[in-house]
Amino acid sequence: MAPKTPRELAEHRCIGYRLVKSGGLYAWDFEEKGRRFEVRVEGPLVFNNADLMRDAALAGHGLAYMHNDMIAADVMAGRLKRVLDKWMPTFPSCHQL
Repeated sequence: MAPKTPRELAEHRCIGYRLVKSGGLYAWDFEEKGRRFEVRVEGPLVFNNADLMRDAALAGHGLAYMHNDMIAADVMAGRLKRVLDKWMPTFPSCHQL
């Protein structure tokens, strides 16, 4: 079952993104009532390459936080599903899958 709130991500396998310059893990950005907040996620896989993250999500290995332009065709074809849309920050091109 998909998470209903970002806080439920702790109960799900998430695909992490390692920041190339710092080596740290990217915290997923969300927004509630105009206030932004971050959620640090854990999961079985961590990549520093968005294409590998997409491939892992397509293979069913977990949830990924991805830019819309990378996954739009997969969402349209029903291969991926957006979740937590109402929590997404106002910057236009990221969604979690």
